[in-house]
This record gives sequence, C-alpha cells and structure tokens, in this order.
Amino acid sequence: MNKYRYHNTVLGKLLKTEYSIGQIDHIYKLLQDEGTFDFKAFENGLFPAATSVSEKKLTNYDKVWVRDNIYIANAFYENFNIRQSRQTLYSLGDFFFKYKEKFQKIIDGTLSPHNPMERPHIRFDGTHLAELNEKWPHAQNDALGYYLWLMFKMANNSDFKLRNKEIELVPLFISYFDKISYWEDEDSGHWEETKKIESSSIGAVLSALFEIRKYLNNKTLTEKTLVDLDHVFIEKLINKGMNSLTHILPFECIQQEKNKYREVDAAQLFLIYPLELFENVIKDEKLEDTILRNVLTRLKGEYGIKRYMGDSFWTADARKKQKQSEITADYSDKIEERNKKHRMGEEAQWCIFDSIVSIIYGKRFIKKGNKKDYNQQVHFFNRALAQITGDDCKYGAFKCPELYYLKDGEYTYNDIVPLFWAQANLWLAFKELKRSVESNVA
Repeated sequence: MNKYRYHNTVLGKLLKTEYSIGQIDHIYKLLQDEGTFDFKAFENGLFPAATSVSEKKLTNYDKVWVRDNIYIANAFYENFNIRQSRQTLYSLGDFFFKYKEKFQKIIDGTLSPHNPMERPHIRFDGTHLAELNEKWPHAQNDALGYYLWLMFKMANNSDFKLRNKEIELVPLFISYFDKISYWEDEDSGHWEETKKIESSSIGAVLSALFEIRKYLNNKTLTEKTLVDLDHVFIEKLINKGMNSLTHILPFECIQQEKNKYREVDAAQLFLIYPLELFENVIKDEKLEDTILRNVLTRLKGEYGIKRYMGDSFWTADARKKQKQSEITADYSDKIEERNKKHRMGEEAQWCIFDSIVSIIYGKRFIKKGNKKDYNQQVHFFNRALAQITGDDCKYGAFKCPELYYLKDGEYTYNDIVPLFWAQANLWLAFKELKRSVESNVA
C-alpha cells in the first residue's frame, strides 16, 4: 500500500486493496472515536465551513455557506439522520425567508442581478441568520440550486414537509431563476471566482427543477402545497437548462474570453454525484464517462484533485506570497491579480473530490457488477483516507483538511483543518464502500 502518500501512519497500515465489512467497520470506528466525523453545528442546525476557532475567523470559515451546508445535510440524510438534515434545511429556509424581498426585487427589476451583493446571499452569519456587509461574489446559482434540490429530494421521499415559509419561497426561487435566465447567466459558481456561464451551476439548478417537477407530479404530496405553481412554466425552464447543457457539456464553460473558457473543472463531478444529473435528468452515460475521465486525466494529483488547471488559490508558497486575508479574499473581479503569483502545475490539490469519485465508482459497481469499478472505488477511498492528517498536523491528527498545497517544494495541509465538506464526503464514501462489499459478498 506504499503507493498512497498517507499522512497518518495508523491509517496507512490499515489500507487494503480488498476490504471486508469488519475492516471497514474497524476503520470507521477508529475515525469516529478520534472525532473525524464530528460536525459542530450552531444551535439552529446550521454549520460553519470549518471548526470555529480563532484562526478560522481570519478566513471567514466560521461563517455559513449554503453549498457546504447542503453537502453536510445530505451526508446526514444519507446516513439516516433525517432530523438533522431537516433542521439544517429549515434554518436555511428561515434565512432566505428573512431576505425574501431580495428575490422579489430582482424579479420586479428594483434590484439588479448584475450586482452580486444585491443577489440572495450564499454566505452569511449563521448564528444570527444575518447577511454580511463584506463584499462577496454572491452570484452563485449552484448554491441556490443545491438548496432546492435537497429539499425536494427529501420531500419526494416524504422526509421533509414544506412549511408556509417554503411554500412562499419556492415560487420566488423559480421566478428568480427565470428572471436571471439561469441557463445563460454568468455566476461565480462553486469556486466563487470570475463570473461565467458554467455547466456545474446550470446542472445544479436543473437538478432542483427536476425534483420540483417530480414533487408536483405526485398528487399525494402536493394536495395542499404549491398547487398554484405553473407546471408548463417549470417544464419550460427545465428545457432551457437541458438545451444549454447540450451546447456546453462536456466542458465547464465555452465562453472564449480570458479566465472564462474552461474545458475541465472538478465541480463537474458533482453533476454525477450527488446530483445524479446523468442518471435522472439528462440520462447520458457516455457524457458522464467523458466528464469523469477528463477530470481524472487532467486534474488528479498525487495528494488530491485540483479544482482546475491554473487555479491560483493556495498556490505554491501562498503564505510567503500573500497575507492570510489576501489568500481568502474576493478575487471574483480581479483574478488576474492572484494569477500573477501562480505557475501552472503548482495548483493546490483538494480533499473534497476523491471521496466523491469513490462513491461514483461504487454506484457503478452496484449497478453493473464490474470488478474494475470496485477496484477504482477502493483506490479513491484509500486516497481519501490517505489525506487525513497525522501527528505532525498542528491542528490535530485524524482530521480532513481542505487541501494540500506546495510549501517549500513539499505538499502540506493548509489552514482549514478540518473542512466539514471534506468530512461529509468521506462519511458518505464509507457508506457506499460498505454497500459494495455487502453486495459483493451476497
């Protein structure tokens, strides 16, 4: 197992090419006992991006990101803690409802969607459910799409009941997506950078609309809720999203301007899982294969997976080149400034992706029974475990970092340890691997 550059020697000795249920349970219990899967929520059920300690406040990771919370809530949901998932969604709903006029004013033209600060905020003070005055690239359609997607995914399974707040909010979201023409809207997307038309953002909204349509078509669920929604209008929005992705995929962005055009972006993995866009909506297995192959061929590194080629976030020796506040600043309208300090090939390698890839291959194995898929599932599961910190980490061992970056020629964890998004993905990877092993044994 030496091919994995593991950081935790205890875990390194436990990596296998074939796992039994007992071995998976042993590793899981070890991590559980060590606090790897601890998620410290606010009283209202929302989560900061990372453990809220003083140093994280310098990076604003003590704040709530909608997207991160959905990934955490989905992990709780898939691991059968429906109550926690529901509480997180309700608190996000409380926040959006508090600022619902923002949706309405953009819809009626009073506010401009071209000003990201006038858009619905996707990062906020989770303790007080309050917007932040700090300039931030809030034009992130993927985050809004994820929120609706999980809500209706759970509602379609009778695991989430819409309150009057959600019943009032959902039509606003839908009209908002139409007003901004989400299928051709430039947003800052998953990485909160240069605004462009991104397949990963369009796909998140499209997946949400698909779940809403599914909900509306189930009369037992909608007898008393959302009865006034225009089915034809929603179908129109779905078709526009589908048509747009037909032209963009398998690329992330086909706009030719500098800093916009991008063939491959690891955010596209999320279209495969958890959104399952190609399984449920587009239904194009070859397109899914192409995206997965492109990401792994061009972005997979020795320690993790890059977000995209040329990514200057936590570039090599970032601490020497930038102040802490500059590393995590808003570069959505000045990315060239940060890119000047970056050399191609020195991108940070992230810890949120390998678990996702492991899950993708696991679901393929369950579906088709191809041993190659199982081998890949185990391989990326092991890579995710290898990213967990060891005793040399100043933030503690057995934690999931945000990423590894080059420092004096060697890859090391950055300041965000642990990142709850990475924890959530690893937690789901355990569940999927156990499912595969159980299926294989049966």
